[in-house]
Amino acid sequence: MTAKRLVVRRRMLLKFGSALVAAAAGSVVSRHGAGAESLDLLEEQDEQALELGYRSDATTVDPDAYPKYRPGQVCAGCAVFQGRSGEVTGPCLAFPGKAVSARGWCTAWTRRA
Repeated sequence: MTAKRLVVRRRMLLKFGSALVAAAAGSVVSRHGAGAESLDLLEEQDEQALELGYRSDATTVDPDAYPKYRPGQVCAGCAVFQGRSGEVTGPCLAFPGKAVSARGWCTAWTRRA
């Protein structure tokens, strides 16, 4: 076999091998990712939700009960909300293993930097 043929075969192997590895990695991430769609939605009646005053719709927060609340504060604008921009729900560091409403609010709300 000539050196030129060997170089061409090596290039083909690298090209197709890289594509195969990328495809396999994408498949693993899509099946094992921890996106909001794989999390249970936090219910307002959950014990931890009650402890932190979670409301799935921030417009229903009682400002007398939660004086820290200000209109316009929603989970999507909170530093501990881990959802992507535009998503309806997303993971939250205050409620591990649960998804919260992007329009929600709780006492852990902290302005996103």
